[in-house]
Amino acid sequence: NPHGKVYFKLVADAHIFELHVSDAYFFAARAGFISVESREICTRLNQEWPIQVGYVPDGVDFPADEPAVSFEQKQNIILTVARLGTEQKATDVLLTAVQEAHQQLPGWRVRLVGSVSEAFRSYIERYFSRYPEMRDCVEFVGEIVDNAKLAAEYQRAKIFCLPSRWESFGIVSAEAGKYGCYVVATDLSAQRDIVDGGQYGTLVPADDAAALAAALVAVAQDEGRLRRVCAEIPAHIRERFSYQRIAAQLAQHLAAMPEPLTVDEFMDGYDVVLKKVYAAMVDGQYELALGRLLQGLQSWPDGVWAERGGGLWRLMIYGKNLPEQDGVALELLRQVLQGAMLRAIAEGMLISINAL
Repeated sequence: NPHGKVYFKLVADAHIFELHVSDAYFFAARAGFISVESREICTRLNQEWPIQVGYVPDGVDFPADEPAVSFEQKQNIILTVARLGTEQKATDVLLTAVQEAHQQLPGWRVRLVGSVSEAFRSYIERYFSRYPEMRDCVEFVGEIVDNAKLAAEYQRAKIFCLPSRWESFGIVSAEAGKYGCYVVATDLSAQRDIVDGGQYGTLVPADDAAALAAALVAVAQDEGRLRRVCAEIPAHIRERFSYQRIAAQLAQHLAAMPEPLTVDEFMDGYDVVLKKVYAAMVDGQYELALGRLLQGLQSWPDGVWAERGGGLWRLMIYGKNLPEQDGVALELLRQVLQGAMLRAIAEGMLISINAL
């Protein structure tokens, strides 16, 4: 589609900062708009990447005819919804925490919804064998694919628990909030957005069963807090994470995206400049490559590259806007050339050029 636009939705948590920048930037630089799902990751990427990243979280649907949940509908249930037993979801941490806390949670039940990994089934058997008293308060419900049945689980629960070791977002916490659940989760970037600084939930360190147990007890014993959050969190989720709001926000970003480059613009920019830069880099002549890059920056028309060139060109225009003799600018571009980032981009561009 010659008039198509590229939107790059990064499903990223803090692990993205462990990647070599070229691994992600190679693809991201070609997109007209790039987004991530948490405010913290968005801020860090904008500090560390030379291209702009937007914040667009995952969302939940709010049908107009769906009635609000009242606190009176809820029961003393701690709910989790996950791929149970996987390393990411840390179901073992939740089970340990519940065992440590169950004497302080009389009358409370724990319901675990989701498929169970085969490797985890033996863990469950050992758990119930060691703690037979937990059979009365811990129930593995299985996977629920019917949306109405899953909604009923959220509606009955007072507390939702997500003890994941990592998440790019964790949509189930937002779904639970939609139905008035208090959220107890691992202290991860997107979960901070969902609980809004502790206003609607409690966050604990990953892999800390003792902290999770203490948080569950403290919340379960505070009916006033549970009642307040049940009344307030649905509006927070609707305002920040409803599909309706997110779709409108994304539509604005897509409308503002630049038109794609024509083939002629594409060929002129890449063929004339990057091939020369790449050739010098292959020979290890970084100073020559730097000079050619600076020369190319001076010759490219701003109307093409600054407004229509996308992320890679914003990196280069940044260099263009600095005086050529400025040592900071030269050092910046020298580091770019000596790293793998521009080389990886140049290699990819050459493949595209040759394909044309």
